[in-house]
Order: sequence, then C-alpha cells, then structure tokens
Amino acid sequence: MRMSGGLVCGAITTTALGVVLIMLPGYQVRDYADMDPVYGLGGALPAAIGAALLIAKVRVGNTWPPAHVLIPLLFLPLAIAPLVLGLERNRLESVILLGAAAFAIHLSLGRRLAVAWIAVAVAVAGLGLWGLQDRWRAQKFEAVGVPLYLPEVSGYRLSAVWAGRYSVTLKLTEPGGAWFDALLLRSTGEVPCGPGRPGRALLPPIGAPDRLGICLPAGGSLIVTPSNPGPDVAALRSQLSLRKVDGATLAEHPDGVTSYEPD
Repeated sequence: MRMSGGLVCGAITTTALGVVLIMLPGYQVRDYADMDPVYGLGGALPAAIGAALLIAKVRVGNTWPPAHVLIPLLFLPLAIAPLVLGLERNRLESVILLGAAAFAIHLSLGRRLAVAWIAVAVAVAGLGLWGLQDRWRAQKFEAVGVPLYLPEVSGYRLSAVWAGRYSVTLKLTEPGGAWFDALLLRSTGEVPCGPGRPGRALLPPIGAPDRLGICLPAGGSLIVTPSNPGPDVAALRSQLSLRKVDGATLAEHPDGVTSYEPD
C-alpha cells in the first residue's frame, strides 16, 4: 500500500509540474520583457495547491502518510523557481528529471531513513539540473531558428552572446575596448539580399554610427552595429568573414550584449 500510495501521489505531483512547465516558453529569454518568473512562480502556487487537494482526496480511506499532501506544496515552487529565475531549461527533460525526484520523495515517505532518501533525491535532481545547463543553453540558441554564424575579424574575439525570441546577438570586442554587436536574424529585412544584390551593404544608422548588413549563406541576415567610437563598418565590409557554428559554441560564452530585441 505504501508503494502504491507513493506512485499515485508521485504521478499527481509530476503532472502538476508538467502543467506549469507547459505554460512557459520552451526556453528563458533574459531581458526586460521576461515574464517567466511571474508566470512560473504564479502558476506553481495554484498547481501545488490543486495537487495537494487531490492527494488529500485520494488518501481518504488509505493509510498513506499525511506528509504526501505537503510534498507538492514544497516541491513545486522549489522545482520551478530555478528554471524561471536564471537557469536554462528544457521542458521535457525537466519534467523527466524533476518528476523522477518527485516520485522518489513520495516513495520515501513512511520508510526507514526517509529523510536521508529524500535528501539524496533532491541532491541528485539539483546536480542533474546543473549538469544539463550547457546542453540546454546550446539548445536555446538553436531553438531561436536563425542561421548561426560567427563573424570573424582580426583582433576581435567573441565575448558575449544573447538568445532572443526571434534573433541572436553576438558581441565581439578587441583589447582596446572597441566592440561591435552582430545581430543574427531569420529574415533579410532591411538588408538588400537576392540575385543581383551586393550581399553586403552599409545601412542607415540608428543613432550613430553607420551599420553593416550582410546576407547569410543559409538565408537570413546579420547586422553589425559598432560601438562609438568603434570599428569602421566600411572596413569591416571587406575584412569580416563568417564561420558556421552550432549552439554549443555560443553556449560557451556568457550573456552580456548591449542591445536587445525591440518590443
């Protein structure tokens, strides 16, 4: 009976966890418009209460430990919070990992050394989340759906990256402090691409200085916006080369670009 109770309660808690994660976007975009903490933590509270009430109802007539009712109230907020307050996430893999922890916790109740087994389950889940961060961060860049190319210019190195909702921004800096942002987009937009077009063109400035637009080999475009003072975009037009990369390459660098997507 104890095992069946743990399985039933674990399924309820895991289902509630999955419902909250389904409500969230596939990955977190850290910018001024990021509402994940509000939606995630706001959704975790009613989901936890609903799961606790359901567990309390199915416990009627059974001898399952009453602590089963408390588990979703404690577990859901603690499981959701890291995934909306800074850590990367993959919704499916998060449900599998954290759901396994929920089952382990419920199955531990009423057994010898229950506290120790619960501590082990929480520790394993936490280490699993931490260990999957690089993988999930790489998936985030690839999930944006833009062609991933790294601009290469002598003297400049990739120093920061950012994955948005429809674009990826790379920041390249040189030792003297000059830098430029490279915005990767799915569409060509204002960049003159197509047969008979130059493929690279100076674009009107937004503020200052001028910008450089580049058509990407796999479709889409890249817009270079230099710092002020910064590199000469006319020189970059001929000096800049492109290297195809994957999400894992970009995931090795921290967030820290200077521009974000407009509302």
